[in-house]
Amino acid sequence: MSALTSTRSTATAADGLIQVHASADGEISVQIDDKLLVLGGAGLSKLITELAAHALRTARTNAQTMLAEFRSDPRVAAAVADTVDAMNGPLPEQSHTFDVTDRPRDEFGRQAAVDERRAGSEDGFSHRNTWGR
Repeated sequence: MSALTSTRSTATAADGLIQVHASADGEISVQIDDKLLVLGGAGLSKLITELAAHALRTARTNAQTMLAEFRSDPRVAAAVADTVDAMNGPLPEQSHTFDVTDRPRDEFGRQAAVDERRAGSEDGFSHRNTWGR
C-alpha cells in the first residue's frame, strides 16, 4: 500500500529551470535554478504553485489508476470479501471451558488443591510461615 501513497510525479516549467516533485500523499519538493530568481517573489510563487498543483494531481491520478488495477484483481476482491465475511460472522465457539472437575486427581481419586500463590510473588502475606506459632 505504501507504493500507492509514495507514487511520485514531476512537473517541469517549459524552460526547465524549475521542477516540482510531488507524491500522492502530498509531499512536495522544489528545485529552482538561480536564473529564475529574476522573476521576483510573486512570479516565482505563482509558477511554483501551478507546477505543484500539476505534479500533485498527476501523482494522485497515477495512484488512483494503480489502486483500480489492484482492486480489479479477482484474488484481491475475494480476499477482501472473505475478510469482511469473517468480521461480520459469529464468533467461534469456545473449544474448552474450565470446570473444577477438570483439576488433576491424585492416586486416591481426590482432586488436587489449587494453590493460589504464585512462585516469585512479592506478596509476603500469602507466603508467611509464622501463622499459628
